[in-house]
Amino acid sequence: MIRGLRSTSRPRSRSNPSLTTRRARVEYICVCGWAGRPGWASRRGGIAGRKLEGVVDTVLLSERIQIERKQFFFDLKENPRGRFLRITEEVGGRRDTIIIPSTGLDLFLTTIERAIEADIGNNGGPPA
Repeated sequence: MIRGLRSTSRPRSRSNPSLTTRRARVEYICVCGWAGRPGWASRRGGIAGRKLEGVVDTVLLSERIQIERKQFFFDLKENPRGRFLRITEEVGGRRDTIIIPSTGLDLFLTTIERAIEADIGNNGGPPA
């Protein structure tokens, strides 16, 4: 038996003999704390990506812009772990989000400014 693994009284499924083994692995992962490691939820659909109960993000600034058919939401927030900028892109009901810690905002802005300069240099100027 694997350390930290809860035994299960369910018999193995006749159609899928490894069902009990897979269930045991999931229990082991949750008991050992692997579910809380970065990236675990995104790869496996687990619980690590869920918000902690009682932790409230304070909204410091919220802006929405629309570019062509895309909407972008910029939310500067703060929680007990610090400040961060959440950028959400919404296209056709699908949302993608990135989170930038406040410690990286200067570097993020510098990179965006360089991308703008490169775009203006290649296109001969901003669009009319």
